[in-house]
Amino acid sequence: MLVRLKSLFLCISVLVFASLCSAQAKDLTLLKENESIHREFRVEPIISIKEPIVLVIEQELTEFLRLAGKFNGYEIHFSSDVSGTLKDASLPMNIHKLMPELGNVFDLQWHIGRSKLFVSKASIKSTRYLDLKGLDLDQLEEEIARTDINPDSFNLEVLKNQESLRVVGPASYIDGIAAIANALRESDIENE
Repeated sequence: MLVRLKSLFLCISVLVFASLCSAQAKDLTLLKENESIHREFRVEPIISIKEPIVLVIEQELTEFLRLAGKFNGYEIHFSSDVSGTLKDASLPMNIHKLMPELGNVFDLQWHIGRSKLFVSKASIKSTRYLDLKGLDLDQLEEEIARTDINPDSFNLEVLKNQESLRVVGPASYIDGIAAIANALRESDIENE
């Protein structure tokens, strides 16, 4: 077990060093003191890593996503049905590349809105009613279209009284739509 941990530490150290080398690879110029000799050297990394990766031995999915979100500048919001454990995985740290990989394995649906990432189970649909008072439905639909929320993954229906909106879809999308509605409502209040 100790040998495996030392090997893992060595691999991680090599990856970090290679990443630093590739990020710092530049044309270097060496000037000898008191001489007019000018020599140019080009440093090339031995291993090139274009995207930072993380090696996960074993960690709860939600905890890993919280850390990855923080690394990428996002606050993560989970529905209660998101669970799982990552084991012996090598994953990208870029949240836009990470989520499709985890989505396929753990049946996740996600939506990124401003500085928040909403995550839920893709196969579980929810229904939620949102208050439309003080909102322009066309403006709400325009704002939703500007996000990465897939319009085929949810259903919006204005109820007869024109004061409520029924949203059916993954919880992450519903949370994203509710956040957009609240932001529009707040911006309308500030503009008055």
